Amino acid sequence: MNQREVAASESIKPSLNDDEGLAYVVDLSGYKTFLFYVFNSEGKLSNVSYSLYEKFASENSYLTAYLSLISKLKEKYGEGESDIIWNDDLYRDDKQKWGLAIAAEHLKIKHTWETEDTSIAAEISGKNFKIDVSIRYSSKSIRYNRKTNDLDNF
Repeated sequence: MNQREVAASESIKPSLNDDEGLAYVVDLSGYKTFLFYVFNSEGKLSNVSYSLYEKFASENSYLTAYLSLISKLKEKYGEGESDIIWNDDLYRDDKQKWGLAIAAEHLKIKHTWETEDTSIAAEISGKNFKIDVSIRYSSKSIRYNRKTNDLDNF
């Protein structure tokens, strides 16, 4: 699909519409998210991603949201692969503090699935006590190749 076709398929106007993509604010399983469509230099859709836009008072609420979304992805695509990465074990034995561990960059969790034509990755990670929850769908046949400008030659 090209950018015009994707925009026509959506029932709402994009929040962002530029040469490389479209962005929308949408509901995903009850959570407010940004929906991004990314196009390669030939104008073909190469990636689609959701990024949680919801703001929570508790770090553990982000983990709860992530696990809820993962549950739905597992229903659709099966178990997939999971990767739990501990950079610091301080909170490892206290599940009540795993949200804090993510925000503090001690813990990152990633789940992946493969279909015939798509790679799917969901991740929860943190940086500077800000937690990011995202889901990305990447085409196996249409690769993203960044558009270049004159500064790329320097």
